Amino acid sequence: MLKGIASTDKRVKIIVNNRNFGHIRSGYHAFLQARGDAVVPMASDLQDPPEMIPQFVRKWEEGYKIVLAQKTNSDESPFFYLVRKIYYNTINRLSEIELVKNATGFGIYDRRVVEDIRQIN
Repeated sequence: MLKGIASTDKRVKIIVNNRNFGHIRSGYHAFLQARGDAVVPMASDLQDPPEMIPQFVRKWEEGYKIVLAQKTNSDESPFFYLVRKIYYNTINRLSEIELVKNATGFGIYDRRVVEDIRQIN
């Protein structure tokens, strides 16, 4: 059951951008338009498995504010796997905040997280 919503009143809102903002900004724009108790951003190409959403919701109901999917394997070539590994390691060395490796942003975000991101503008 979603927090604050009776189990018979679960609602899903799909946000479709009417223009192409680019592959990064489109998802971010849709994310900021969401007004529910939680947001599950995902690309329309279904590369991320929607069957994971119930697992995200269960963890969110336990109190987690962010639950992210993390890829544990990939069909990409060994070269691209190596490039991705080098990328994550380089970013983590340069940054004060550790980057979650092999995560695309697919997961669930509590309303509080979305509100905090809106405040950053």
